[in-house]
Amino acid sequence: MKAPPLKASAVAQMTNLREFDMAGVFSLSSDEESPPSPHIYSFLLSLACSCRQMTKVTLRILSFEEYADIVKLAGKFVCLEELSLRGVSVTSLGRLPARPAQTGSQKSLKALTLRHGDSYWASRWDLTLPCWSASLQKLSLEVPHEQTREDYYTGLSCFPQLISLHLTFTDEDIRLVAAALRYVRSTAIGQLTFVHMCESQSRDSALDELGKLQLDDLLAVAPYLDLTSVVWRTVVRPGREHDAADPLWKNGIRERLKGCESRGILRCSIVRL
Repeated sequence: MKAPPLKASAVAQMTNLREFDMAGVFSLSSDEESPPSPHIYSFLLSLACSCRQMTKVTLRILSFEEYADIVKLAGKFVCLEELSLRGVSVTSLGRLPARPAQTGSQKSLKALTLRHGDSYWASRWDLTLPCWSASLQKLSLEVPHEQTREDYYTGLSCFPQLISLHLTFTDEDIRLVAAALRYVRSTAIGQLTFVHMCESQSRDSALDELGKLQLDDLLAVAPYLDLTSVVWRTVVRPGREHDAADPLWKNGIRERLKGCESRGILRCSIVRL
């Protein structure tokens, strides 16, 4: 980006803006993301200063020089309630304050979506950082395939008001579901959504992994006693050996989540990628 998307004079006039969605593009000469541009950070900073009533920000396919820049930006949007980072990458951690003040989104943020891009950011989206807000009620998280360990999910314990948790896993990474759920501490948790991207797994292999999780036992104790919804969504590629229309998919899921089924909280679906 050789210049800001809008002139500073135009941004200064958007004082009533409530929602903002900004998307970058992949390089036309390669599949890689465009390099970080200082104009992105400065533009978003001016936007945060001018649009004091902004409640929802979505950033897609953008590169930042430092993770610390995102932390600083989040704190500048004083009324931010929803933040979505989809395909956002950073090149370095940068200098983070040891104990950042509880300002901006750190007080108001209610919903957070983190979707991975091509870069390895799993260790950089540190869920324990105060910038994500202890008042968070809804979290949607997708991590890179085969690039995450169980201890990554320790940050889930930092959200005491969490109501809805949406987790996306690919193939055998589904084994991490149980580990993630063990870190949830919120007694307000009521909705769980799991998306299993079966890009290379067969139906039998995917259902076998689900059975090994023993989720019924895990969800039969605190803090999951008052769940109102458990959604299990399996995504399969068209033309695979076991098609999405195969009834054995749904039957297999229900068989392995009998406890949730008997509680009347299970909803499962099979969709094509």
